[in-house]
Amino acid sequence: LMFPTCVGVFGFARAATTDMVFSAMLGLAMICALRLAGFPAGTRPPRYWLLLFGATLGMATLAKGPAAIALAGGSVGLWALATRRWKEAFRLMYPSAVITFSIVALPWYVLCALRNPDFVQTFLIAHNIERYLTPLFRHEQPWWFYGPILLLGLVPWTVLIAGVAHDGWRRWRARDWRDSAGPFLFCWAFFPILFFSISKSKLPGYILPTLAPWVLLMARSVGRAIEENGRAARWMLMGVGLTFLGLAGSASYWAKRLPADAGLAQPDRVAWWVTVGFACGAVVALLALFGRPRMAL
Repeated sequence: LMFPTCVGVFGFARAATTDMVFSAMLGLAMICALRLAGFPAGTRPPRYWLLLFGATLGMATLAKGPAAIALAGGSVGLWALATRRWKEAFRLMYPSAVITFSIVALPWYVLCALRNPDFVQTFLIAHNIERYLTPLFRHEQPWWFYGPILLLGLVPWTVLIAGVAHDGWRRWRARDWRDSAGPFLFCWAFFPILFFSISKSKLPGYILPTLAPWVLLMARSVGRAIEENGRAARWMLMGVGLTFLGLAGSASYWAKRLPADAGLAQPDRVAWWVTVGFACGAVVALLALFGRPRMAL
């Protein structure tokens, strides 16, 4: 429910770029990595997880280049550093995963390099290394650029980040966080933001791969809160309802101020959907207020 309704997800899904394909394949690869990391050290995981990890990471590399390797490797490396589970991390480099990745990704790159003499310089160096290290393409932004982009991309579920922070703090105090999936998901969610915040070139779509793990963390948080039947679930879902009220109010305000050629040929239909959004937000907020979080969700 949450992931396809995030602004960042359905916005980029309707854009003519490879960002969504890249994020989807990288997300599948990271889910495979999470499964592989869950097997105890000293045991050999099922080979199909290794093959699927190599294949999906190879498809992500085909979609947008070596950034897939950097994001996957950095996220897993950060998790291994935090949990000291290096053996499970190096499991992702088993020969079956590396061979599958090579079979999927390398033929296209080799063929392009053979047929285009400037391929390595133009694509790999200029559009990857130089784009990251220098403001060559004039996409300069401040270091905090991706904070607001993340909050906007997760609308209307942004308020649930508070529940993620609460869960993380509670796990940290209980000292049992190393054995859960939470640290892996957090490293997967945090590393792309850190990686691209350091970059000299910043575009909003660069952190699209981080939306999936953030949604997974928020879903785990709100699900746990509902099961515990505490006040946390009530306040989180009240926040979601109030977010819809705010969206409906801002839509009604800005729709009246759009120019005549903005494409809103049927303003009455806009008013209808604003009314529906406002009513639904009010219902969600009231259900949460009166202790019915499942119905609110």
